[in-house]
Amino acid sequence: MTVKSRKEAWKKVDENFPTDYEKDEQSSINAGYPIYRSTVEGVNAWISDLNVTLELNFPDRGTIRINIQSDPEIVEERKWYADNVRMVCCDHHWYDKGTVEQYNETLDFVRDNEPTGLNIFKVADDIILHTVENWNIETVMFYLMKDACFTYFKIKTTAPEKEQGQSASLDLTGINEYLRKDLEERTSQIADSKTDKY
Repeated sequence: MTVKSRKEAWKKVDENFPTDYEKDEQSSINAGYPIYRSTVEGVNAWISDLNVTLELNFPDRGTIRINIQSDPEIVEERKWYADNVRMVCCDHHWYDKGTVEQYNETLDFVRDNEPTGLNIFKVADDIILHTVENWNIETVMFYLMKDACFTYFKIKTTAPEKEQGQSASLDLTGINEYLRKDLEERTSQIADSKTDKY
């Protein structure tokens, strides 16, 4: 199952885990991430907190995975360019009764300002003022938006929120310690084996 936040994930844990639970400090150190075990004697069930996933482990009925996946933040950024405005004017024969100075002032305005609705309106209004043929201002704004403006998207993914006192990334300290001890034991066993041979 998939939820939007850690709070919702732990609510699902409470709905699906059969007993109360508490953190097993030693198992958490060995695993490198928080482990919670049932407080009821004889119930061999535990919860693995993998930060972006909570795993409910039941030896008799498998594992329930609760994935935490928040919606990404979508940032839209709109840009326009003077060259594109010039192309739109040429395509529709706009600004055919304005002076070069007036035309350049309009293009400078495009360069210096963001394409907000109000700024697009200002440019469209200036175009109509300096165009022989009659145009509806909303139509001019439509073509400016369609052919001279570009929308870019930035996607920001949001990591699951931290709980108090908990790191948002997995703690590798326990894993490293476990591997170090395992390596020492294996090295010792190999040394003892060579000693026995001689």
